[in-house]
Amino acid sequence: MFRLNLTESEREAIIKELAERMKDIVYINAEKRAEEVIEQLLAMNLKPDSNITISYVIHFTFDDILQMLGRLRRKSGGE
Repeated sequence: MFRLNLTESEREAIIKELAERMKDIVYINAEKRAEEVIEQLLAMNLKPDSNITISYVIHFTFDDILQMLGRLRRKSGGE
């Protein structure tokens, strides 16, 4: 088991970087995902007030977080 010991500034920096990576992934795949959603909607018999849910699953590994932390610590240690 591995436990992350983060300072508050490291925590905030990793949250911001992870959010940016998530936005990039969604942006890159948005048109393809929208096309899939429209194809699914066209195959359904919907009412005007039907709810539509569009879901995204983004996969990262713990190594991705460790890589962010390592880079952050190297940068802060070198300044």
